Parts: sequence; structure tokens; C-alpha cells
Amino acid sequence: MLLHQTDHHLDNEVIRDLLAYHFSQNNLPAGADVFKRELLLFVLGLGGLNYVPVAYQNGSNDSIKIINAVTTAIFGWMVLYASGLIYYNIKIRPQYVDPVLAPIIAPPLTRNAFIKELRTQVFWALASAVPLATTLFSADIPLFEKYPEMFWAAFVYILVVNTVMHLIPVELTMNDPLYGYIPQLMSRFLRWILSCCYQPSSQPEQETLALRDRNAIVADLKKIFEGKDALLNDLNQLSSGDQVGAIARYKTTPSELLSDMRARVSLVPPLGSFEQGAVRFCGAVLMFISCLGYAASPYLVFKNDFKRGKDEAIGLVILPLYFFMLLMIFFGDNIAVRFWKDVWAAIRIGLGLSDVTHKAPLIAKLYPKTFLSLQMVMLFSIIFAGAAAREMTKMAFDGVLPDKMILVIIGITDTVLALLAGYVFLDVSKIMLTHYAQYRDKNPLVILKAQIEAFSRDLDRIKPEHAQKFKEYFVQLPRTESIDSDVEAPKLSDNRFCFCCSRRADDTDDAAKRLLGSDPDGSHSGSLNVGSNRDSFTAER
Repeated sequence: MLLHQTDHHLDNEVIRDLLAYHFSQNNLPAGADVFKRELLLFVLGLGGLNYVPVAYQNGSNDSIKIINAVTTAIFGWMVLYASGLIYYNIKIRPQYVDPVLAPIIAPPLTRNAFIKELRTQVFWALASAVPLATTLFSADIPLFEKYPEMFWAAFVYILVVNTVMHLIPVELTMNDPLYGYIPQLMSRFLRWILSCCYQPSSQPEQETLALRDRNAIVADLKKIFEGKDALLNDLNQLSSGDQVGAIARYKTTPSELLSDMRARVSLVPPLGSFEQGAVRFCGAVLMFISCLGYAASPYLVFKNDFKRGKDEAIGLVILPLYFFMLLMIFFGDNIAVRFWKDVWAAIRIGLGLSDVTHKAPLIAKLYPKTFLSLQMVMLFSIIFAGAAAREMTKMAFDGVLPDKMILVIIGITDTVLALLAGYVFLDVSKIMLTHYAQYRDKNPLVILKAQIEAFSRDLDRIKPEHAQKFKEYFVQLPRTESIDSDVEAPKLSDNRFCFCCSRRADDTDDAAKRLLGSDPDGSHSGSLNVGSNRDSFTAER
């Protein structure tokens, strides 16, 4: 094998095979497979049309109403698309293991555990999707009056796609020590009701400790990958010939690639616990307020359309509302963290402490005109993205709250949803351009980025018995000089932590990056380490 002959730092067959699989052999998903997945996600995204009729009602004239409807449709499609893609990347894709890699990595869950967990998540996601689906009752569509069966068909479809949208926040919420406490208790009760009584993990204590040690080791190793973007930026500045030569060298000697990434890890201190807590709290409160109109919708539907009493209507919607608002708060606090980090980066750029070219995404540098055009469309669209929420707020609280308070709620709604829309538009445009660069333009930098991310994901799935070997390999990587004086290689510690909850070991990478990840294709390097067993769940791609 070429890799084995050229990289003298590899003396372990397991490490050599995994590096060769990702870098020398270039095992990335086929374009046809990606197209099938994108087509399915596109169909799911059409559920965003649910918000169009209500958004159309929010406007002083026909032109504004049409703009509201179109931009709301685009925004709804992108949110549903992004949610489905992220759930696929962090929950479904890790379950599939190429038979070639079966001796090295393992899926997070066994087949039975995966099905059981998925069933529970679908139940809670379905409950939380009810408030969004009931907005259809507020739409004035003559066609539904003439053909009631079309209304119920549309309602079921919208309920299904919104359930898919909520699978990702349910996944993250259920594994969050704060938000997931009550849902976990309720899930145990649900399993008992379904005659699937909750059983404590049957894992031997020794195996559980091995998984915890593996998670801690991987958390240390993956600090090296924080230098990925800086490395790609530097490669992008090289001439075509030098760039081809560097990438060819990385294919035959991956240790140089890992060393170069380690040399570019920036030691920018993360948010402190107090600052992060304050930012998350503010985001949670603002998102809660912005969704009050949606939250009131199911209550009003049961009370007015189904002629239920006040107490009965509250009883019917209390569970869906609890999960809906819980997930919205979870969205809000993590988006706020991402926004604050971007604001801090902008301040550093303004003070001359950082370079804007290092903050801009790689895909924006490769296709600047196309990327800029997409962002112009985004800026126009986010102005009207909150039309449906504004109208729901007016319908829910008109005559109930003072007009000034309603205006305050609408102002918060416009601000928060515009922020959410901005991040979703940004990420989806990066995903689409990345697909073009990888499968049509075949840009070597984009392909290298995808290879690094794929290798990083597989580190999360390394079998515990191999983790120490990888740590020893990473520690002895050749040192390369850093570019800046304030950059140095991260230290690999021997610290061990107890991960009682099923979250990634490196919590400094907050859940916001996984909700609306900054990596194109939603391919953030982490996957959730959930489940109690690591038995094989292999399937061909």
C-alpha cells in the first residue's frame, strides 16, 4: 500500500487503514447518493408552504402580501431542509459503517436501541409539531372549504414534515442535562406504557468506563481539527501547482496534514461560563416571546374551531405546547451563542486584531460572486421572514393584550426570526455551493475539506480498544512551525471525565454549531455518542 510505504510515522495497521480509507482512497459519498438524499430533503422542505397562507394575510396591499408569501415559503423550506439534513448527519449517517471499516469503528447504537430511540423521538417531535400544523386552520383558502378532504391531507402532510424538522432539536434536547431531564422521565414512562419498560444499561461497568475513556481521548485528539479552516485558507492562497503538490503530499503522508492543522490551531479563549449562560438565557427568552403566536394557535383552534371549553382546550394542548416551547427555547439560546461569537469576531476584525479573510467561509472565497449574490437574496428575504409569526401574534392577542405590548412582541419576533433566517440562509447557500464544488467543479480544496471532516467523524466512532493507539499516534506527530506567534499546537491531556449524559466530550463546541452548523452540508465533525452497546449495525452505502 502506497500510504504504508511513504508515511514512516505509521506503525499501526488500524491507524494506517483508516487514514488510507479517507485520504489515499478518497471514499466520499457518490454524487447519485447525495442527489437522492437532497431530493428527499427537498420534498420534506415543501412543508414550509404551511406558513404561506397566514403570511399572505399579513400585508397592507397585494404586493406586500405576495412578497410575504414568497419569502415565508423560502424561509420555511430552508428551515425544514436544514433540520432534516442535520438530523441525518448526526443521527442516521453514524449508524452506517462501511464493511471495510467494521474492525476499526462502530455505530453509536445497536439496531434495536436505534429503533427504540427513534420511536421515542418521533413521538415527542410529533407532539411538538402540532402548534405549527394548526396554523393551517387560520388560513383562509376557499379550496379547502369546497374540498375538506384536501384540507386534512394537507394537515397530515404538514404535521409529518414538521415532525421531521423537530427530530434534530429533540435529539439534542433529550441528551441535554438541563432541557432533557423532564423529557427523559416522560420517555421512561412512555416506554412503560408501551410495555417497553425502561431497562438500565446492560453494559458491563468495565465496558462503560472504556467508552468514557474513549470519549475523553477523542475530545483531546479532535482539538487538532480546529486548525482545519486556517490550513485550507493558507492552501487557497498558494498557486495552482503548489496547491496540487501539497494536497498530493497529504494523500501519501497524512501525518503531515494532521501536523499542519495542529500548527494552525488558534488559542482564542472560549466564552466564560457566566457570559455563555447570560447569552443563552437571553436567546431563550427572546425565542420564547417570538413564538407566542404559534403557541396560542392550537389552543384557539380547539376553543374556536372545535368548540371546546377553556379547560378542555388547555388540557388537549398542554403536552404539545410544552415540547414545542422547550424546543424553541433550545433553538434560541444556542443561536444566541453563535450570534455572540460572530459579533465578537466582528469586533476583533474592526479593531484590527483579526483578518476578515480568515472569518469568511472557504466556499465564499472560491466562488465570491455567486456567494455574494446569494447573500443579497438572503438580506432581502429575512426582512419579511417573520410575516407568518406576526400575523399569528395579532390573531392570538388582539383584544387580549394592549396594542403597545403586541407591537413589542412583534418587534422581538421580527428580530429573532430574522436572525434565525439569516443563519439558515447562510448555511443552506454554503451547502449548495459545496455540492457544486465537490461534484461538478471537483475543487481539490473542497474535497480535502470533506475528507478531513469524514475522518474526524470516524474518530467519534473509534472502538474503545483502538482509542489509546490513536492518541499515541497523534502525540508523536512531527511538529511543524506555526504561522503566527499566538498559535501553537494543542496539548493532549490525560484528563478523564464522566459523561453521564450522551453528549459529546468537547462541550466547548456548543450545540448551536450542530443545530445550524458552520460546516457546509451540515457535516460537522461531531456525532453524538449515545446508546449503551456498540454491536455491529453495518450497511452498505
